[in-house]
Amino acid sequence: MSKTKSSALPKKAVKPKAKRKGFDNDHDSFLRGVLGIMLFVRRKLEYILPNNIRPFCDLDSLKPAAETAVDGKLRYLASDCIYECALQQRELPEPYRSQTDFPNMRFCFLIESKSAPPAEPIDFQIEDYRKAIWSKDLKNNQFMGLVLPILIYNGKYAWNKQKVYDYFKKHLPPSLLAYIPNPLYLVLDLHAITDNEITSLVELGALRSVFLALKHGHDPDYFKKEIPNLFNFAIEDADLGNATPLTPKYLLQEFLKLLSSYVQRRAKLSEDEVIETILESKNAVMKTKVRTIFDVFQEKGMEEGLEKGLEKGIAIGEAKSEDRIKQAEAKVKETEAKAKETEAKAKETEAKAKETEAKAKETEAKAKETEAKLREIVKLLMITTAMTDEQLVKQFKLPVALVTQLRHEIANKP
Repeated sequence: MSKTKSSALPKKAVKPKAKRKGFDNDHDSFLRGVLGIMLFVRRKLEYILPNNIRPFCDLDSLKPAAETAVDGKLRYLASDCIYECALQQRELPEPYRSQTDFPNMRFCFLIESKSAPPAEPIDFQIEDYRKAIWSKDLKNNQFMGLVLPILIYNGKYAWNKQKVYDYFKKHLPPSLLAYIPNPLYLVLDLHAITDNEITSLVELGALRSVFLALKHGHDPDYFKKEIPNLFNFAIEDADLGNATPLTPKYLLQEFLKLLSSYVQRRAKLSEDEVIETILESKNAVMKTKVRTIFDVFQEKGMEEGLEKGLEKGIAIGEAKSEDRIKQAEAKVKETEAKAKETEAKAKETEAKAKETEAKAKETEAKAKETEAKLREIVKLLMITTAMTDEQLVKQFKLPVALVTQLRHEIANKP
């Protein structure tokens, strides 16, 4: 299974901006929102980090990198996600474990997504990222972080981008290759993982929805068929007893909103069409829970867009000042009224639908009654006149099959 790549671009590397397009890129926008949820970041790291590295990472101390770690402008243009955690000295072998002057060392996880291979060797970015982090660390009088670039790749084809070292490797002996940089990075190539493999990773919870959605991000037809399954993983996540679910509740709501928006854009569907597809699923429990969650979303007025919606949800959930809590409560009350109005309109629409259904049944009954009368009239003509089947068909424009069937019924009548 492949692994993952990188994160924070420096000033001189800002030129490729046209290819990246920031939040205008559906894949980047979706992943940025998802990686704004700490639980997903931790689960992804637990999944992607190699066994020889993971023990040294104190993931209990995982947090977003301080704004001083990388210039904010570079963060927006280049990095999908920058997280850091402490390095656990006690897990190091001797003599490093017992060093009394061991620095306050940390890991820096630079997480980036790519939906297509870059035009240049990937180390160009990796080295720029590292230099940007280290430069900031030195300016802040901080020990340089151990940078681990992580790439999430969801291109149409398998990841096969070479590093600079790979170009020279088969042409030069080790003595010369020693002067060619060979940076390591982790790649999670979603193209190389089967759907069944992703589905079976129960410990990832709702992150399975993210992997599957990104993997098939170039195939609109996939979403139209698999929408219920994608949402079901998030619902299952909330019910799992062996994994930390998406709590508090607003995080699950925000994640479903992110997923819904991504699906809508990639499959060119409206939110109503996405919900309707879910409601057509045979999974009754999942339908009820997703419907409820979307209703709550509308009640809490989370329609402002993905970035603002996520920031607002987190702000309300973590608000400690009394003023901010009161503002949140006022907003909820205001949107509750809108929710009731929406519910009333929904009931009105449902009533109209039932009325239309009743009329359709009435029309169908009349059609059957008319057909029965027609059959009796044609039978009467056959019995009382000497008209042939061909004459009946031609004169009264009757279907040949009907005339033949009625003639057979008369002939076999006891």
